[in-house]
Amino acid sequence: MKQKPLRIVPLTLVALVFLASNSWAQVNSAGKGALNSVTNVNVALADHPAPLIHISPYDIWASQYFGCFNCPQAAPDADPWGKGISNTNQFLLGLDPTNSTSVFRIVSVVPASNTGSAASGASSVRPELAQPSADFVVTYYTTGGNPYSPPPPRTNVLEYSNGTPSGGYTNDFVSTGVTNIIVGPGDLITNMVDVGGATNGPVRFYRVRTLL
Repeated sequence: MKQKPLRIVPLTLVALVFLASNSWAQVNSAGKGALNSVTNVNVALADHPAPLIHISPYDIWASQYFGCFNCPQAAPDADPWGKGISNTNQFLLGLDPTNSTSVFRIVSVVPASNTGSAASGASSVRPELAQPSADFVVTYYTTGGNPYSPPPPRTNVLEYSNGTPSGGYTNDFVSTGVTNIIVGPGDLITNMVDVGGATNGPVRFYRVRTLL
């Protein structure tokens, strides 16, 4: 039996042409394209399922704040508000990338004050009688996350690095052994105390690390 020649019907949309032999071809809007030599060609538009798009937890987080997840401001390494932290790390921490005050940052390191009297049992004395302590109080902004980031709790770890003779520091930070567990969502300001920190060398540098 002589095989009938194959004819392509012009289309107005770009579509995939599915062939009876499970082969396929691409047909453009002018109806032109390359086909395999088979018979019984069926053009399927409505029956062809739409491609699946994988939406990650990061994409959901970005969409919540930027209204998109494939736009420049939502790029994982972007920092559209100039906070010094990438979108990826803001997502992991649970920060609001569109709020300049939503940060993970140390704001002060000061010696604690001995304002109590062991002899009298008083909880406070006159300010002029307060004596500097050997402890350092590290105050910082942190967060317990939000509904679109990895869930709490988050463990903040206070780490330190001793200063160099030139007054600088290295990245060989080690734990002070002090931790702070943040159990609720939302941003907050809190502190950790490095007991005896003022007695360990002429200079000490601190950082706070978050464990998810």
